[in-house]
Amino acid sequence: MVKKRICVVGAGAAGLPSIRHALLYGFDVTCYEAQGEIGGLWRFKPEETDEASVMKSTVINSSKEMTAYSDFPPPPTAANFMHNTHMCKYLEDYAEHFKLAQYIKLFHKVHNVERAPDFAKTGKWIAYLEDLNPYWQIHRTKKQWTEVFDGVLVCTGHHTIPYWPKDPWPGQSDFKGQIMHAHSYKDHRGFEDKTVVIVGVGNSGGDIAVELSKIAKQVYVVSRRGTWVLNRVYDYGRPSDCFLNTRVNNFFWHNLPEWLVNKAVQDKLNQRFDHEVFGLKPSHGVFGHHPMIDDELPNQITSGTITIEPVIENITEHGVQFTDETRVDDVDTIIVSTATRSISPCEMHSCTGKY
Repeated sequence: MVKKRICVVGAGAAGLPSIRHALLYGFDVTCYEAQGEIGGLWRFKPEETDEASVMKSTVINSSKEMTAYSDFPPPPTAANFMHNTHMCKYLEDYAEHFKLAQYIKLFHKVHNVERAPDFAKTGKWIAYLEDLNPYWQIHRTKKQWTEVFDGVLVCTGHHTIPYWPKDPWPGQSDFKGQIMHAHSYKDHRGFEDKTVVIVGVGNSGGDIAVELSKIAKQVYVVSRRGTWVLNRVYDYGRPSDCFLNTRVNNFFWHNLPEWLVNKAVQDKLNQRFDHEVFGLKPSHGVFGHHPMIDDELPNQITSGTITIEPVIENITEHGVQFTDETRVDDVDTIIVSTATRSISPCEMHSCTGKY
């Protein structure tokens, strides 16, 4: 019996186990990875890229115990919250342990995936591929072709495309400083002694704010609706997610009223620092929106190196005015940290079949 062919798009944290388990089920697997190395998001890319990439200083937000693949635990010597280089090494070790490299084609990009003409009968898919090997780039030649698969696993993650606010701020076009997205932020270099405004209180915004607060002149964090801030480390030095995901707590989450669980967790978070006093208390409950995972933000706020501000009202040539009438006149850079989104090969070309 001929094995069914499976296409895996991306050799990162989702793509690698997809290869492994597709093989366990007896499929003929080919994985296409656009980069020259595996690791996806967790391989730091110092250059500007349209691929997902972490900051140079990023560490994982979930503990190694909760992050690990069930069939390949990290070594006991690994930190509870691994630096991105160690996380990438873990993925490399996983691929080596299960001998996955032979199924991965590096420098190969999947531009589009669409249903085959006989999809209703066969369930097959057409993948539009390009070989990005530097050899072809040097010779300014495109090597493109199509292949047919019985199934496709899209493992391109959800940190690929920067999401910008739909409408520009009043006066934004007049701003003489730099406006950039957090997706393009690599490290602190170039921000020394600068005044920086960071828009957004997601994990990336929090990480950038804390990092820059140690070397910048001043950092302002713009929070439209606030956020709950969770520590990586819980009582007695235990990883927070290990505590939250115990069977006892899981029983409480599913059997007590939601308002009571929310209140208990919020009270615990406010014991660390009062979110209302710090200007971060949101109107939603702790489970109503993705919280920020950060261990240092409250310390930097109390040190005065980070100031929390409300929504931007307008932007001037050299400054920013907020809705509480606060005005900063010497802004060098505005970093927009309003999330990223995923994009699949199908979405990219609306399944037209065109390169």
